[in-house]
Amino acid sequence: MSIAKMKKVTILSESKDKRYLLDTIKALGVVHIKEKQGESGERLSVIKDNYSTLENASHIIENYLTKDDKKSKDGASALSLDDAVRTSKAILDLEKTHSSLLLERQKIEKYLQDIATWDNVSENTLDAINSNDFNSRVTLSRVDKKILSSKAFENIDYVKLPSANSLVLIIGDVIPEGVQVYPQYRKEISDEKSKLDTVNASIKDTEDKIRAHKNDLKSIKDNAKLLLKDIEYEGHFEGMLKSNEISYLTGYIPQKDVNIFKNALDSKKAFAYMIEDAEGEETPTLLITNNYTNMLSPVLGILGISPGYEEKDISFWFLSFFAVFFAMIIGDAAYGLVILAIGVALRIKQKHFTSTSKLVLLLGACTFIWGAITGTWFGSEAILEALPFLKKIVIPSITNFPDLFGVTNEFTQNSMMRLSFSLGALQLCLACVLNVIQKAKMKDLSLVADIGWFSSILSLYLLALILVVGANMPLKPIFVGVGIGFLLVLFFSGHAPGLPFKDGFKKSLGGAFSAFLNTISAFGNVMSYIRLFAVGIASVAISESFNGLASGLLHGPLIIFGILILVIGHSLNFVLGILSVVVHGVRLNVMEFSSQCGIEWAGIEYHPFK
Repeated sequence: MSIAKMKKVTILSESKDKRYLLDTIKALGVVHIKEKQGESGERLSVIKDNYSTLENASHIIENYLTKDDKKSKDGASALSLDDAVRTSKAILDLEKTHSSLLLERQKIEKYLQDIATWDNVSENTLDAINSNDFNSRVTLSRVDKKILSSKAFENIDYVKLPSANSLVLIIGDVIPEGVQVYPQYRKEISDEKSKLDTVNASIKDTEDKIRAHKNDLKSIKDNAKLLLKDIEYEGHFEGMLKSNEISYLTGYIPQKDVNIFKNALDSKKAFAYMIEDAEGEETPTLLITNNYTNMLSPVLGILGISPGYEEKDISFWFLSFFAVFFAMIIGDAAYGLVILAIGVALRIKQKHFTSTSKLVLLLGACTFIWGAITGTWFGSEAILEALPFLKKIVIPSITNFPDLFGVTNEFTQNSMMRLSFSLGALQLCLACVLNVIQKAKMKDLSLVADIGWFSSILSLYLLALILVVGANMPLKPIFVGVGIGFLLVLFFSGHAPGLPFKDGFKKSLGGAFSAFLNTISAFGNVMSYIRLFAVGIASVAISESFNGLASGLLHGPLIIFGILILVIGHSLNFVLGILSVVVHGVRLNVMEFSSQCGIEWAGIEYHPFK
């Protein structure tokens, strides 16, 4: 992968030919327009409204589809844009009606729930109560809160029942005006139940009407996609700059497409244009990939990052180290086989190799190989013991089961930490080498500072081995290496092409404190790679824990529970491993490695208008 050279273009036309210019650029399909798209305009507003209508309608239909609807192979309808918008508006109206019906049902159900205790009370029951030796008659009523607190109830004895519908037992023969007594109340309950049946029928009818549009779903979505392009078109139209009667836009094209651009515009004889060298942060980045580096595209797409136009290309190294880090973090050969199976399934489904399916296969193969040489198969020592041929491919110094190979746990852990630090030092030193190569081509004297960083990182790596692994080596050469590296960074980091040596020297000294902090930070960066060991061994520990929980249940009638524990446990561990790759594996490339390379991932992806 490399970054394509770009040219900046400025194109002018008479304002009356703005659409003609846009149509020409759109048909050409190589111009990345620089100007921000406009957000206002009558035509643009209509298109946005229609797009929103189609999108909302498609989501509504999907929400109501049953499993049988999704499996149905009925032919999809072919709606024009106008028909799709008209149909979508009808669906939105149905959804609005459906929402209103749901609220009405909720209200009725709440009312019936509140008076459920009294629903079975009959008039005979109340008569029986009143036939006893009470001094006053008892009447079941419903009283509005306002009436209950009014003067009408000042001299009335009553008992308020625990109900949201203000049920009240009135004691006495006087019933204030506006009070609903039990017989009328009873009739209202019956009416509400009848109303609930009607509302439920209406809800089902509305849902069926929405579901009936299942064959329109694809056509609605397709029209929505077309409107997205129209929104982009109108946005560029509204965003074009204007000076008197001349409208113009600026953009970027790949250098390889300059002749195509010239021929297309010259043939129109309606525009003027200027082509110049592109530079600066606003220049979009077009990545040129090969079969290997193209596999990095899904990772960059998920992260939403792109290198800057003037930044170096590190994609080959990014992908290579990412694959190794992925394997070490997942760490299990059996999980690697699962990932390989997913890659094969993607290949079959997509009917050809894509960057995604190739990436999954690469990561699966690396994980399988790493798991095999560490002897990790579902984190089980028993599998290694049962299949002796698997032991023959294990490297004892980095195995997760040292007892089987006559080595100590401390020895294997130290070996793994040493390997993690070594990978870190290798990657960070590689970043320094890449910087030196690029700056040498530019005759940039600050490459001496990168040589200093190389010395510091290598020395700090040795210091990490002493402090963490207990390596036996003299400290004096290490501190000398760090000191030399610091001085080179201190004196040469501010130099740049075309900058006089004296000015570069002053600028370098001005960053003395930053150089000191960055040197300390470099030690932290080297130490950061221990996460490869820590996360990997944690994954094995989780597998062993679930294996231990299930081992006692894998015999007799409880075997199904043992299998269930294994499936759930290893599925959970697998998902946690993938999340760990995002948190740790990606970070080491995007943060530590990229920072050392001077890459900020703040680039703008090349997106031609077409």
